[in-house]
Amino acid sequence: MQMSAVDTMLSHNTVGTLPERLTLRLCFIWLIFAISCLVFVEPAPYDGLLILVGLYCFTFGLRFSPHLATPLFFLSGYILANLIATMLAPDPIHCLKHMAVTFFLIFSWGFFASIIHDNPLRLYKIIWNGYIFSAVLAVCLGLIGFLKITPYYELFLFFDRVKGPFKDPNVFGPYLIPVAVYLILQLESAKGKLDFLKRIGLLLFVVAGILLSFSRGAWFNLVMAATMYTILRLVTARSRADTAALIKIVSLVVIAIMVIAIWAVTTIDDIGQVFSHRAQLVQSYDKGSDGRFDAILIAINRSLIQPMGIGPGQASEVLALDPHNLFVHIMVETGWLGAFAFSGFIVVTLKEGFAVCMQPSKIQNICIVLFVCLLSTLLESMIIHSTHWRHLYVVLGMLWGGISAKRSNFV
Repeated sequence: MQMSAVDTMLSHNTVGTLPERLTLRLCFIWLIFAISCLVFVEPAPYDGLLILVGLYCFTFGLRFSPHLATPLFFLSGYILANLIATMLAPDPIHCLKHMAVTFFLIFSWGFFASIIHDNPLRLYKIIWNGYIFSAVLAVCLGLIGFLKITPYYELFLFFDRVKGPFKDPNVFGPYLIPVAVYLILQLESAKGKLDFLKRIGLLLFVVAGILLSFSRGAWFNLVMAATMYTILRLVTARSRADTAALIKIVSLVVIAIMVIAIWAVTTIDDIGQVFSHRAQLVQSYDKGSDGRFDAILIAINRSLIQPMGIGPGQASEVLALDPHNLFVHIMVETGWLGAFAFSGFIVVTLKEGFAVCMQPSKIQNICIVLFVCLLSTLLESMIIHSTHWRHLYVVLGMLWGGISAKRSNFV
């Protein structure tokens, strides 16, 4: 493989040898993901480090792949819609913070897509290792809160729900799902029984964090992601042996999770009580004139009155309650242009992502993981607004990195 744009970029630096600079660059990328769970303050450490590393890379040689032209076109339209809605808002100053976060997330998408493009196998390995470390750290902190074993344990709880180093358990849970699905993939390449036990133990530990978030959306997200992953892997399996191994692994994982979950719910009072409450399909705050479902209808009606949008971040101020739907949330705040542009970006991503999942390559299985996690998160986003979920843009960027690498025949 030819030297990547980032590797070439670093060769012009005057400090240290090329291997040293490459190692440092990769360490920073790993660190970005390793601290990505620490978001209880804003801006988070992840935000600052990503901006610094991203600006450095783009300044010294990193470039967008030509294969990112179409998503960049739609995202440019989304940025334009944010600017227009901000200028037309009654108080544009209040829109600036929300708009800045949106721009940062788009920047993060572009950075991850670009840096993965040139050397996907190497970058995917580093990124997933950092992401797994972060997920384990997040669950550990969450368990500290749940078990109440240290002072200030309540920092990691939202009432009786585990939220770890996040502000909201409804974000903590979905954040762990890409790691959980990736660990299912890793079970397929386990070397021996001991290695398999270590990997499934790590998977069950991460799944425990998802379950203890008591987030109905996260539970739904996990079930959908795992189901779609299994279907796509079965469809793309290259032999009957692969198919049989996958069925065996998935069956074992499902049985293990169900046994542990049933045991926890029936024997641990705290878990059983919270589960019995959270397992109800409709909560009190979902219905009624001030419920989340009515808020969606109110937002749709408002977008018909103000087709240019009420301004980024203004839904909770103008409507008194955020519409819990990603696409409706974008439409009411950034107008029809924003909704069209963002929806176009998602449609193109799903189309190209599915295509790369069906094409044999060295990154096919990783792209399947990313694709199903994206799709399951989008399905969850029909009942929650994930507009500013950092990990959503991480998954989008990682998937586009694979798409562009495949188009460039780098894998």
